[in-house]
Amino acid sequence: MNAVQLIDYANTSGLRMAVVGRDLKLTGNRRAASPGFLQALREHKSEVVSLLEEAPAYAILPYRLRSGEGGQLIDPDGLISAIHALRQHYGRKLDLDHLAGGLSLRLQTLALAFPAAERETQEVALATVRQWKQNVK
Repeated sequence: MNAVQLIDYANTSGLRMAVVGRDLKLTGNRRAASPGFLQALREHKSEVVSLLEEAPAYAILPYRLRSGEGGQLIDPDGLISAIHALRQHYGRKLDLDHLAGGLSLRLQTLALAFPAAERETQEVALATVRQWKQNVK
């Protein structure tokens, strides 16, 4: 795997990568971090770190519908735009419990690695989804 493939695999497998200083932190679905993946990550660490540091503010947001189907939304305008796009497209079909849980996990991960400004965006997104949940009940 090359650096781009490693990042893509992590994103689609529920692993989250964060650059802290020059270190690379992994959180999320640790079962997806196979020995082969970890070896490739060690071999391409500097490339992965460079790509993550240069990445635009795209939001990659996993979602699930109440029917059990789901996927990932990639939004170049960021997380707030992504949750609104999901809500507009799927409406009541969107599993808000799953979305809130995913956002909560992201916020916990960010609290370890990123500055307050990034966490604030996550907090706004989570609060928005929680408000939607209240309106549905």
